[in-house]
Amino acid sequence: MIRTFLARGDRAESAVITEGLDSITCSNPPPEVQIATLGMKTYCSACKEEGYIAPRGPRWPGTGPNGKQWALSGDINICGCNPPPIFRPIRERHMTMSFTADEAARLMAPSSTNVARTNTPEGHWISFVLTERGACSGLRCAAHFEDGSEQWGTFDANNTVRFERYENGSRCTHVDFLFDNDMNPSGSVAQSLLSAITGGI
Repeated sequence: MIRTFLARGDRAESAVITEGLDSITCSNPPPEVQIATLGMKTYCSACKEEGYIAPRGPRWPGTGPNGKQWALSGDINICGCNPPPIFRPIRERHMTMSFTADEAARLMAPSSTNVARTNTPEGHWISFVLTERGACSGLRCAAHFEDGSEQWGTFDANNTVRFERYENGSRCTHVDFLFDNDMNPSGSVAQSLLSAITGGI
């Protein structure tokens, strides 16, 4: 298995990486690009949301100067799209991370101490379901967490919103709702946010 290092400007379907390291670049082939790490910002033109790069798959230990692991092809973009878009290999870029089949299996094994495993999509997440009758699809909200972080989401056709928290398992303290002129869900949404508050580790 060969995984390409991701860089600013690389795409996962409609999502594009908007950040990169000023001090770490690749110019083989030209033009010179800024290499990216996990957690760096993205923008998705499909869902019109800012997002970030989240890990999926094996990677060798090692971080950039910002202390974050390298972003690689096969990683995913966390935005409002479901399923999350996947960053495809940049085959011309000669900056890669290689694994044999055994090495990839070992790095992904549950007993592995590699950080990438604990931060995969099977890691931290939290979801909310509005149990009140009525369509809330498209309703936007912001979840606030104990560490001070904030994450935006949009309710789907099943009145459900899910926040992927790959690198952060802090507890959700409260949720704010954003209503626009086109969204008028019936009843009190705040009272409806009751049932499935579910987290995985």
